[in-house]
Amino acid sequence: MSLFKNNKKESEKKEFKTLNKILNLAFVKEENVKHIAQCFCNVIGITNLAEQNPLVFYNGKTELSVTIYSPQMGDEFEKFIHSHKNVASGQFGHVNDGDEDIKVNLVHHIQQMKSLVIFEMKINATKKEMDKDIKEAQEEIKKLALEFLKQIDGLFVCDNAQTVYNAEGKMILNIEGKSELPFYFPFQYQDNPKFLEGCTNSQISRRNRNMKELFDKHIYVCELPVNDGEETAKIRSKEEVVKRALGLLLISLYSESLLNPEVGNTIEEAREFIEEVAANYGIKNFNKVMTPKEYAYYMDDNSDEKTRIVYSWRYENLYIMEWVLGLVEWEFPDHICDVPKIVRNLKKFESIEDIQKQCKMRSMTEILDKADLAYRLDWAAVDARVHGFMGPANIEHGVIMEWHRSLNWLICFGDEDWDHVDTPT
Repeated sequence: MSLFKNNKKESEKKEFKTLNKILNLAFVKEENVKHIAQCFCNVIGITNLAEQNPLVFYNGKTELSVTIYSPQMGDEFEKFIHSHKNVASGQFGHVNDGDEDIKVNLVHHIQQMKSLVIFEMKINATKKEMDKDIKEAQEEIKKLALEFLKQIDGLFVCDNAQTVYNAEGKMILNIEGKSELPFYFPFQYQDNPKFLEGCTNSQISRRNRNMKELFDKHIYVCELPVNDGEETAKIRSKEEVVKRALGLLLISLYSESLLNPEVGNTIEEAREFIEEVAANYGIKNFNKVMTPKEYAYYMDDNSDEKTRIVYSWRYENLYIMEWVLGLVEWEFPDHICDVPKIVRNLKKFESIEDIQKQCKMRSMTEILDKADLAYRLDWAAVDARVHGFMGPANIEHGVIMEWHRSLNWLICFGDEDWDHVDTPT
């Protein structure tokens, strides 16, 4: 029980001149003002103030005012709360040092909060007493706020908005990038949330498997729409996949040849090299395996370095085609693929027909599973990039973007061809 009381007469009869005002705040997920107030009153040990806002308590020469702001109080208050969340997100999301995953997860947690609680402490003290009294008051506010947060999901921001704590009293992050936590992942996996009503069993199972895997890896992803289930999904044929793999191989090798300063190939030399590679698979007509955009790039005598770099990323698309054909195993996208290995994987084949004959495509369920997972991982990467982070979980943004594109093509997302397939996040 706190030493604070709500009756000023029970304190020293002094005027509370604001020699110093100490301001701290908490973000909480609860929206009900009365419930929030009751939780704090429980900490103080006073139960008859839940209807008041602000709550005011006294202790000797200090006055504590607790003001609650909830979106239920109206649009103006909701905007006020939102502005404070944005300030806090910017403050802690852009510290120079610190764990990237802690920062990105803290920003998400702040944005999920609904209400704002502001603690103001006024102290009546002489200049000689002030430093000591301020320190004691800060500790008292922190103690009360953390007890309060044990009853309600939230975060406590103190030290002039330089530090944020969880309900266990552990420092999540300060503006120097320090934390008392090995990791921070305050989100709970939910099985079958309401938005899945109307989805098929296969869609629900796929979402649940992938969300659980991501949360187990401490990767936060918001709820996203689900792709088609096995009941209605369309998957590219093996012949389409094999042709796409060879087209990607040729255009990637061509781009690498032009970009590699050690080789120093001219466009004519690079084309001669690619024609030799294509001949090994019996490919004479490049339009048979290349898309219109790829072929136009291949035939462009004046392609620039930026375009060549873009097409050199097609090795990541080739990796996914080889995964579908059972030539490689799925890995976490925190690194670029092993280019020499995926090039070697296709050297043992002699033709499109030979690859079709020797390779077994993965099942529709496996492909749909990875398409959903890549979609969620790409969302996490894009979200991190929007907030200025590298993470989460060291995902390589360029890699997962290309994987997402490849898998959307494989599941006929939007019924678009390769050159126009979309990857919304």
